[in-house]
Amino acid sequence: MTDTACSSSLVVLDMARHALERGEIDTAIVGASNLLLDPRTFVGFAQATMLSPTGRSRPFSAQADGFMRAEGAGILVLRRQQDVRPDDRPLGWVLGTGVNSDGNTVGLALPNGDAQAALLREVYDRAGIAPETLDYFEAHGTGTPIGDPIETAAIGAVLGQSRDGALPIGSAKSSFGHLETASGMVGLFSALAVLRHRRTPRLAHFEAPNPAIDFAGLNLEPCAESLPLKPAGRLTVGVNSFGFGGTNGHAILSDEPAAPSRTSRRPKRTRPRALPLLLSARTEAALTDAGRDWADYLDTLAPETVAEAVRGAARSRTHYQHRLAVRGGSAAEMAHDLRAWLDEPSGTAVRTGEAAPGGIVFAFSGNGSQWPGMAKQALARN
Repeated sequence: MTDTACSSSLVVLDMARHALERGEIDTAIVGASNLLLDPRTFVGFAQATMLSPTGRSRPFSAQADGFMRAEGAGILVLRRQQDVRPDDRPLGWVLGTGVNSDGNTVGLALPNGDAQAALLREVYDRAGIAPETLDYFEAHGTGTPIGDPIETAAIGAVLGQSRDGALPIGSAKSSFGHLETASGMVGLFSALAVLRHRRTPRLAHFEAPNPAIDFAGLNLEPCAESLPLKPAGRLTVGVNSFGFGGTNGHAILSDEPAAPSRTSRRPKRTRPRALPLLLSARTEAALTDAGRDWADYLDTLAPETVAEAVRGAARSRTHYQHRLAVRGGSAAEMAHDLRAWLDEPSGTAVRTGEAAPGGIVFAFSGNGSQWPGMAKQALARN
């Protein structure tokens, strides 16, 4: 569970993308929900003058007077391109994601435009997406007099002013309200709808542009009406999501996957990486017995259960002083290497050794210290 306020959905999307790219998982289920169950939250937002007294979210509008809270839930299933199954029907492709923080700001209601711009610049540079190729921008767009001008200034500085034609921008909050922790999920769904229908959504309740936003100078176009996009070719959509605690998230979606990079640091593997078998014991004799038992145990394993058994030996057992490592492979290969080691301990397939005696380590997370300088004396004396 992750909670970074209104940016939660895109933060989790970013975490899932990195886990997929590292090969830690082959499928990610990213979900978000928002339920309005506690009246105290309404009171707090109302006292902070964040809510719209007219009950409407009006992003980028001259009538913007705050946001309207809403509830709902959504789920996305993500897989790497090489793991897409024949019966999958991808709704879109994630070309890039990123997260950063506002740092120290004056208050919750005053986001940092420089940090927002830095995130956009980083995500688009890393993904190799030129501003000119962006077809639509799904903004965070809460409809607040302070937040909208800051966000559009960042979008215009990084993306709008680098284009010939104005960048269409909108916000699903005008139609759905602000789902807070799940608002980024609504933004992602809106972007996927743009890719499917090749049209921008219309900004609801939009009567006149916010005079505090220089749309022409920023080269941005608020979608007062639904606009058709190019009828053919790749579509690319950016999605912003910001949390009032200062955590910013952004994602780039497309209706076509990214072209494989020849300089990719992570070439596609034709088969899963074989994990080594790691065993340990309190004595050399016990380690020898463990090796003999595992050689017999490996003979009984079905091919699909080998990785789970090897992973369990490495992660779910106590690591004692005397240790051995068997080069990863099939169950038969590892059993053969273990028996070769039992017959001739100097064999090359198995590595053995003793762990150095460990000392005591004090770890301080920096989160919730009971007093300033906590543990400073312990550090000095030890």
